[in-house]
Amino acid sequence: MAIAIYLNGKEEEFAENISISKLLEAKKIRPEVVTVELNDKIIERDKYQLTLLKGDDRLEFVYYMGGGAVNTRLANSVLELIGNTPMVKLNRMVEPDMAQILAKLESYNVGGSVKDRICLSMIEDAERKGLIGPDSTIIEPTSGNTGIGLAMICAVKGYRCMLTMPETMSLERVHILKSYGAEVILTPGIDGMLGSIKKAEELLQKIPNSFMPQQFKNEANPEIHRKTTAK
Repeated sequence: MAIAIYLNGKEEEFAENISISKLLEAKKIRPEVVTVELNDKIIERDKYQLTLLKGDDRLEFVYYMGGGAVNTRLANSVLELIGNTPMVKLNRMVEPDMAQILAKLESYNVGGSVKDRICLSMIEDAERKGLIGPDSTIIEPTSGNTGIGLAMICAVKGYRCMLTMPETMSLERVHILKSYGAEVILTPGIDGMLGSIKKAEELLQKIPNSFMPQQFKNEANPEIHRKTTAK
């Protein structure tokens, strides 16, 4: 017997009592590349096999951004895939015999943006300076891709990650951050980013062994571009 399930808003038929794991397998989707939301509730990955679907269930798949740098070697860590992104000529931007214009495809970074570079740089700079250790908590106010980069890097390195952002941010962004294991603290939208910054500073004072990268003040941010982005 088949049941109807709404998958990303589109009605599809599947076998009765199909699990999330089996549905992903049927759709040829790897569990590690999506967040699964069932009837507006995020399902943890270890529950996929035990969660059985019923008729009229609504499933949303939120795909992680990015795809990793272009590199065929075997990497010891996903962090090794940050950077080394490809460049492409913009041939229609110039006339013949003029200078080349190249575009750097930073979306090929693992987290899907140029912010992967600066996040890794800031965390590793803090490690070298002894500002963080195995039990540290990374705290940062963010409304964009810096949060994704920090959440991913903290997941790999084993740091607790707490991110503050206005409640007006998209659910997709929040789901991606939580999928990496980050704790997301939403602040009143009317306060904008200033409210998120204030909350992050409060957490920094309360939580022992915590560290705030402060992307806009951190010298490791522009320095990594000088060293690596043109490569």
